[in-house]
Amino acid sequence: MKGLANWIMIVGSVIIGLVLFSIGASLFISQIRAVQRQGVLEQIQYFHDQLISACSMGLGNKRSYSLNLPDNLRAVYAANNTYDPPPDKVSELITDQKAAVGNHTCIQFFDDNLPICQYIGCYANMTYMGSPSMKSTLQTLLARLKGSPPNYEYVVDIEKADEYFINARGKAGIKPSASSSIPTTTTNMPANSISLIGQCHAANFLNDLEVSWVYPSGEVTWKEVEPERGIYNWNKLDQEVAKVQVKGKKIWIQVLTDNPDAEVIPQWAIDSGMHQIGDKKDKPVQWDPLYLEYLEGLIKEMSKKYDNNDGVEAVLIIGGGHFGEMVLEHKKCHGEEDADVHDPNNIYIREMAEATGETPETLTEPYTDDNGNEYVAKFDYYFIENTKKIIDIYAKYFKNKPIVIQLGSGLSCQGYVPDRVSSYGVGTYGKKFWLKQNGWGSFDRDYYINTLFPKYKEYTRIISEAGHPKYWCYPKDFYLDNYGVYCEKSTREEAEESNSKKIQDAIGAGVSAVCFHSSFFEFKDHFPVNFDELNAGLLENYYRYQD
Repeated sequence: MKGLANWIMIVGSVIIGLVLFSIGASLFISQIRAVQRQGVLEQIQYFHDQLISACSMGLGNKRSYSLNLPDNLRAVYAANNTYDPPPDKVSELITDQKAAVGNHTCIQFFDDNLPICQYIGCYANMTYMGSPSMKSTLQTLLARLKGSPPNYEYVVDIEKADEYFINARGKAGIKPSASSSIPTTTTNMPANSISLIGQCHAANFLNDLEVSWVYPSGEVTWKEVEPERGIYNWNKLDQEVAKVQVKGKKIWIQVLTDNPDAEVIPQWAIDSGMHQIGDKKDKPVQWDPLYLEYLEGLIKEMSKKYDNNDGVEAVLIIGGGHFGEMVLEHKKCHGEEDADVHDPNNIYIREMAEATGETPETLTEPYTDDNGNEYVAKFDYYFIENTKKIIDIYAKYFKNKPIVIQLGSGLSCQGYVPDRVSSYGVGTYGKKFWLKQNGWGSFDRDYYINTLFPKYKEYTRIISEAGHPKYWCYPKDFYLDNYGVYCEKSTREEAEESNSKKIQDAIGAGVSAVCFHSSFFEFKDHFPVNFDELNAGLLENYYRYQD
């Protein structure tokens, strides 16, 4: 009887073990399925965004993308309504590589009753993609027998067929399952662990494979973050960081304290007597002692929140001018008649006089400092010194993040303004202090490319905001009237050659990261830019910076 009892205990233990193993395996498989589902949703969202972009391509333009679909996805297909289900025998249509026409892209998982569909803006003749018919796929059966449920790989060739119509033809292959991957283009991209090509002023093209970093510039304002003095609300910036981080990209953050296009100053700061330009709560006087006091409190709290946040790569400095840049509104530069920097009645001159105790007339006259540095107006001296104070505030609290100055020439348009700020920042903080210039192709581009950037490229990282469409050449079959595009070429080859020259100039100057505006990404297929060439040059300069 004792032996029988022992056998009963052994058998019972085995059964319990098998049950627990079965439960654990089931949970493990469920977790895998959940990961696969999220990966598919990200891929299809990307694919959907690319189809929207393709709808605005020029006729005959082509692109290729790859999708990696797990076997729990029933179908990806085109439809004409939000809840159009796939055909009953869609697996056979997938096997036979049949296509459907519609202005929505849809997906349906086997476990779902309803599909997920999104409007794309034009009609697509798109191949059915997903899990093929089991009876006609020997590869699928063999994959299952080996214990590896298959993934279905598709290379999708997209072509703009006419004004309102695109073709999206998928070619299928099968491989053993693995974690779902983000789709890749035919461009050979470096890993997103390095910030090379980015998006300026927004983060709405995170699914674009060229984008490895973003800086949303107007999304988070001082007014929102500190609605009452000393009371902080970081929810909006947290959301921006999380949105970028989930895509595996990098974000450079800032809290905007100056934006001529919107109210950004909290009411309590104005009530305290802090000076502003005008009365729209959009432009604080950034050398006002109260402003500098409030800025330091803001940056101190910001550093507590984000200095050790792995999702944040760098912090953009609000550099003494508008939009965080070292630029002040002006109509005339030094050397022109009635230059702003020589006008005692200019609002910036008068505000600087009040902050420093100088007279407006003194600030408009030439000046030489104790080190022998010459200035076309004493205002420039104080503007540069104040920008140094702002840099010191950021560097004091952000110990673990690079800080990025957005260079500009203040009120006088003189090259020594960004140069002397760069010299101070790089000389004091080294590689932690990055240089960024806004406007690749603007009137002062040659100064940055030929003079300033080469001077500092061996000592820190150089970044250029390259992406407003008007800075790029395009073939004559395309014109963006709203964006003032002016570099029209007879052929796409000529446009690419001109754009390549800009890239080579920037790479030669030491640029290791660039960012493009949303409008460029929206129409980038019309601008023949060799992204392989750009990435290769940026990467080479990045490694030089790392050394």
